[in-house]
Amino acid sequence: MAFSSKVEYKEAPKPLPESVPYGPEYGDDTLTSKTITLKCYGLADKVFDRVPISIGNAPDQKYRIMDRSCDPSHASINFEDGKFVLINLSQKGLFLDGAQLSPSGRSSAYLNKTSRIEIGSTIIDVSIK
Repeated sequence: MAFSSKVEYKEAPKPLPESVPYGPEYGDDTLTSKTITLKCYGLADKVFDRVPISIGNAPDQKYRIMDRSCDPSHASINFEDGKFVLINLSQKGLFLDGAQLSPSGRSSAYLNKTSRIEIGSTIIDVSIK
C-alpha cells in the first residue's frame, strides 16, 4: 500500500465576506455563546468566551506564543453567526487542519469543533464547546 500525504478535511477554508469585522475596530471582549479552548505544548490551556482572541508573540496578545516564525499579531479568532472564525493577519504562513490559509493578511476560515492551528513550529489544538 502506498503512503499518501493527502489529508481529508472536515471543512475547507473559505473566504469570508468583506463584512466580517476583525482587528481593533471590531472591539474587545464581545461575549460569545460558546467557549473555545486553546492548547499548546508548553503553555497552560486557556479557555475563552470572549472575542477577539489575538494570537501572536507580542506581549499584548491574548494568546501569546514564542515562535520565531510568528508575527507580533499573527492571527485573530472572532465569532460570527454562531461560529468561531480564524483570521490570518500575517504575511507569513498559517495552517488550519493541515490546509494553508493564504498569507494575504485577510484570509480566514471557520473553525471546527476540534481544529489544529499551525504557526511555524507551534501547534495549537482548538476545542469548542
